[in-house]
Amino acid sequence: MNLTLNLLIAILLLFGLYGAGNLSLADYRKSASPAPSTSTAPFDSALGEPAAAPTTSGLCPKLGGIPACYIILICFLMAAVGHVPGMPKGNLIYFIFTGFAASIALYGTVGELAGFAECPKGSSGTPMCFYSLAIFGSLISVKVFAVLQAE
Repeated sequence: MNLTLNLLIAILLLFGLYGAGNLSLADYRKSASPAPSTSTAPFDSALGEPAAAPTTSGLCPKLGGIPACYIILICFLMAAVGHVPGMPKGNLIYFIFTGFAASIALYGTVGELAGFAECPKGSSGTPMCFYSLAIFGSLISVKVFAVLQAE
């Protein structure tokens, strides 16, 4: 496989790992910290209903109860493992995990644009699922090109 393409894939993977890792850490910190209570009363209403327990919510939307940013981070890690030269079934591992993450990012992007999903925003206000879709789309495209060129 071409050294330039391998280097490009490695840079994209490192960039993605850094972004997904930071977002996952921020999500973990936010969900692990106790939520501030807005009421000091033990009851929410005049009917005497008990106050709701404080809830903690992270930054990332959840898929099956797992924050999506954790899943994306695992996909980046597994894609990096699959990209290691000489890894048995490396291309299969790489494409399974990049394809899965790209499908999550595509769902998030479409949902963000259509208004039925909300992705965490980056510092510029751009939804992070847009970045994920671009990175995973690039990772898949470059790897396909590299594999075809190697044949």
